[in-house]
Amino acid sequence: MFYLELVQNVGLLVSLVVIHGQIIRRWNRRTLTSQIFSGFLFGCVALIGMMAPVHLVPGVIFDGRSIVLSVAGLFGGPVTAGMAAIISAAFRLWLGGPGVIMGIGSILESAGLGVAFYYLRPLYPGLTRNLYLFGFGLLVHLGVLLLTLALPREAMLETLEHMAIPLLLIFPAATWLICLLFLDQESHIAVEEALRESEERHRSVIEHLPQRIFIKDRNSVYLSCNGNYASDRGVTPEQMIGKDDFAFHPPELAEAYRKDDQAVLATGMIKDFEETYQLHGQEQWAHTVKMPYRDRRGQVIGLLGIYEDITERKQAEEALRQSETKLRLIAETNEDVFWMCNPDATKMIYLSPSYEKLWGRTCQSAYDSPMSHSLKPYILKIVSELPLYFKNTLTN
Repeated sequence: MFYLELVQNVGLLVSLVVIHGQIIRRWNRRTLTSQIFSGFLFGCVALIGMMAPVHLVPGVIFDGRSIVLSVAGLFGGPVTAGMAAIISAAFRLWLGGPGVIMGIGSILESAGLGVAFYYLRPLYPGLTRNLYLFGFGLLVHLGVLLLTLALPREAMLETLEHMAIPLLLIFPAATWLICLLFLDQESHIAVEEALRESEERHRSVIEHLPQRIFIKDRNSVYLSCNGNYASDRGVTPEQMIGKDDFAFHPPELAEAYRKDDQAVLATGMIKDFEETYQLHGQEQWAHTVKMPYRDRRGQVIGLLGIYEDITERKQAEEALRQSETKLRLIAETNEDVFWMCNPDATKMIYLSPSYEKLWGRTCQSAYDSPMSHSLKPYILKIVSELPLYFKNTLTN
């Protein structure tokens, strides 16, 4: 019956400590507030254990508080362990009895050893191996066993007779088990934090790109987009989620976008094209790339799109085309001969049609053999005088 009560008490505390881990895992454990709150929870767990202890002799109780406090120190650090120890010691002092000195001593000893190992962990990563964790629990409860010397003689002998084996076997094993659970939680939290940081970095990169980026599901409903894409539509990225193009464009344009999306999803091929779109009532040009969006198994689950506004480039190209048209018109209607060649006069770049009328030869002959036609002396003379011309121009 005695051992059953003891195992039940330890089992209760193990369950409560696991619940504590689930509650505190979402907090930033580096903040002082989180450490104090964690210590408060650890202290409450230890207090619950002391409310249902194993009684050996009047005023002498045994429970799993040493397990809880050592784990609080090992995984929470000095602030967490200190808060839990204050709560536990205050309650044990209030209970009183001949075992109060041993009880408070075991509280301080368990929390202190836990904090010591907390600082040793970064220096010796191997301390988290199974054997060392069991050794940590054994060391903590050897200290508790030594504190029985603070009891009256008869109570000490009674305690050693009944508690020596549990303190050296059951309690270290329970400590080892809880440590494994906390290490597993730490591992999961580390992975989650790494994923979150990675997502934040990727999100930051995407948000700072000038291109517009979006992701849709197989029904052309937006799953995500960057700020530039959403701002073009006068909304935030969060407001884009769950909507389709019909919420932002005229029906005929939205339908055209949807057909493009479905074509990419059906073929699994990348589509790269230039298109016009409306922005604040103005027609703009965009270079768009759409491609299948796949999951880890390679299954197409949606569509990834990237487009870049190329309106300025298109406007510059049109201005250049118009300028070239005007120059060509001037050259072709003028009776003088206009020509253009490379610096060493080995390639004719442009020759106006008036050349044929003036020289009686085709322009094509000059393109085919620039150094053999009748313009050769003029070309060589002009080319030889270019350095002097540029020198005089710079001097003036």
